[in-house]
Amino acid sequence: MRYFLTSIFLIFTIVLSFSQVKPTELPFAKVFEDFVKHEDFKNASIGLIAMDFENGEILGNYNSHLSLTPASILKIVTTATALEILGAKTQFKTSLYYKGEIDSNKVLHGDLIIIGGGDPALGSEIFDKIYNKPYFFSTWADSIKKLGIDSIDGFIIGDDSYFNNIDVPSTWIWGDMGNYYGAFASGLSIFENTYKIKFEPEDSTGANAKISEIVPKINSLIIENEVTISDTNKDLAYIYGAPYQNERKIEGTIPKHKNEFIVKGSIPNPAEVALNEIKSELNKINVICNKGTKIEKIITDSLLHFITEIKSPTVEEIVKITNLRSHNLFAEHLALQVGKARNKNLNYNIAVNTIVEFWKSKNIETSGMSLYDGSGLSRYNIITPKQMADVLFYMKNSKNYSSFYSSLPTAGESGTLSGMCKNSIAKGRVNAKSGYITRVRNYAGYMTSISGKKIIFVVMLNNFNCSAADSKNHVEKLFDKMVTVPIH
Repeated sequence: MRYFLTSIFLIFTIVLSFSQVKPTELPFAKVFEDFVKHEDFKNASIGLIAMDFENGEILGNYNSHLSLTPASILKIVTTATALEILGAKTQFKTSLYYKGEIDSNKVLHGDLIIIGGGDPALGSEIFDKIYNKPYFFSTWADSIKKLGIDSIDGFIIGDDSYFNNIDVPSTWIWGDMGNYYGAFASGLSIFENTYKIKFEPEDSTGANAKISEIVPKINSLIIENEVTISDTNKDLAYIYGAPYQNERKIEGTIPKHKNEFIVKGSIPNPAEVALNEIKSELNKINVICNKGTKIEKIITDSLLHFITEIKSPTVEEIVKITNLRSHNLFAEHLALQVGKARNKNLNYNIAVNTIVEFWKSKNIETSGMSLYDGSGLSRYNIITPKQMADVLFYMKNSKNYSSFYSSLPTAGESGTLSGMCKNSIAKGRVNAKSGYITRVRNYAGYMTSISGKKIIFVVMLNNFNCSAADSKNHVEKLFDKMVTVPIH
């Protein structure tokens, strides 16, 4: 009897094992296996996953539960959270007030006050129709003049405390913070918190590059310029400096150029630049400020007199630029806005933990997910390919899916993927966010196979041996193979 029961158990086990789909039998198993065994990846940490768009069935899996550095594909998590928590149509306000009395001689005995509301795009050229046609600071100056003010016998005050005066995440590196992609989020951000260093035309190799202009003008900015001209046709100039410190050093090389050449840096103190802009516009229409500018937290009360305000683009419009252009500043603003929406107190830990807790509440396993910023610039961020895929799967059923999906670049056609798969079968079939920092290259999003099957996918490569260009070529070949895999 015991022998009989044992035999039945063994037969049942064998039948059950053959009835289950083994990883090697998954549709993408061979494609993934061939990809990871390349010599360029022998020292790399790799995670791959493919998932059925309709039902979430796993179609391919390699180390999908391995925690890896996401770089900018983290923006998928940040923007999805922002759409879900903040709402697609939400806007952020920047407001103008005055405090005091206006006398018969057109003198304001008091202060002019700008209160920031965490608008990441204030003054951005990307949103010209909102801010620059006409220039909103010029419109504001006209509004002040129409109140019967020709002179301000007080300060122009900027309140940038909306985010509790947080600056950069603690894990950002020195080499990033001075450059445009390391611009920090402020309660009163302006011009994407970026300034432009314009260099004079120069075509002599080895010559010192001469600065012709800084835009916008930042009176307090001191730049030590050690940039030279190179035969290399790349911008290899880097700016070093910290938030709220006016000293900057720029070194490296820029290519020969017959016209002016521009290198972009992060504004040390955005609120200061905003105040100088409104002061300049007031000067143009002969409204004089007698005491200059200062930055401080304002208590809103009945003594404040509202003048005007400007609203940001909607969250869905900000999300689109964040993902399409991989805009770090916008992503950091969205992360902080999410944190502020759910918490009275705010710091970066609270903001990123709010993001993690949101996805945990949606029954996504968050073990192995640890976030330090919203953009992916920090190398301390870790997340698994499966977690990324789960967020993508969740969003396909969200009311915000259309806004989310349309924000993702298309391979060979738009955004940060416009130069990828241009001459391949995957062109136009991959809608995804890319992420790259040194020795990290990742992609996450949606693809449509040549048979019309929609797939959720994540490709994460950390610490590969090849060049950045070669790693990109490897992924392009992988995409070509993935879109041709037959799926039943």
